[in-house]
Amino acid sequence: MTENEYGAVLITGNGFDLNLGLKTSYQDFITSNTFNNLLTTNNQLCSYLKNQHELNNWIDIENELKEYSNIIYKDSDRKVFRKEYQALCNSLCEYLNSLDMSEVDETSRVYEIITKKIKNLLIFNFNYTSSLDYIAYQNNLNHKILRVHGNARKNKIVFGVEDDARINSNDVFLKKSTSLWNEILNVNSVLSSAENIIFLGYSLGETDHHYFKDFFLSASLNGFMNKTRKNILISYYKEDGMYDILKQIDSMTNNRIQGIRTHHNFKMFDLAE
Repeated sequence: MTENEYGAVLITGNGFDLNLGLKTSYQDFITSNTFNNLLTTNNQLCSYLKNQHELNNWIDIENELKEYSNIIYKDSDRKVFRKEYQALCNSLCEYLNSLDMSEVDETSRVYEIITKKIKNLLIFNFNYTSSLDYIAYQNNLNHKILRVHGNARKNKIVFGVEDDARINSNDVFLKKSTSLWNEILNVNSVLSSAENIIFLGYSLGETDHHYFKDFFLSASLNGFMNKTRKNILISYYKEDGMYDILKQIDSMTNNRIQGIRTHHNFKMFDLAE
């Protein structure tokens, strides 16, 4: 099947799980018993993350990993850091696996889109959870689901920072591209061929720009060979979320958002409504 034979190409992120009512945010993890159990092992990386969360009442673990690598961890022997990072990954998997998929909110916006709005989706799933697999099984859906960042059920996740992140050169293990579980998928190429594209609960964060930058830049210049107008639909959560996503697109298009709106049918909608 080619991209155009699917009803749409769908990209899902953590906002998808959150809209389903699953407690999958970093804040949920940091405040969980699972994470607290890890703190009892004297894991200094996790102690740092806990302190940052308490200082800010919010945390982006991926950005804190950059800070920890660059500034906080001073020892020339990086093996301790690597072991603590691996323990963090295992703990995150354990926490996510403890969530009950049967409690997903079947009245949520994303559940309706996945089960009723569009048939035969090609899905790039950036989540670690089994929420999509559960929904597809329960509703006998024929969507094709590709796991971009691994699977918590298998304790194999792609978790870390982008390739051009400023980190200590000895901490290459933090880079997502070095993960053995990183399935090499040419998302840019698929999106270039697709006519209908939906970003559902996905924030287009900086650590994943390499998956989408070529696509958005080409779309802003109308650089696709067939010159077709694409239908690009992007969800967001409240006004701040909308502008955060537009900021990411602005960066990937070298400040050419207007080019995307000129050459394609570009729309956004609020999952909070």
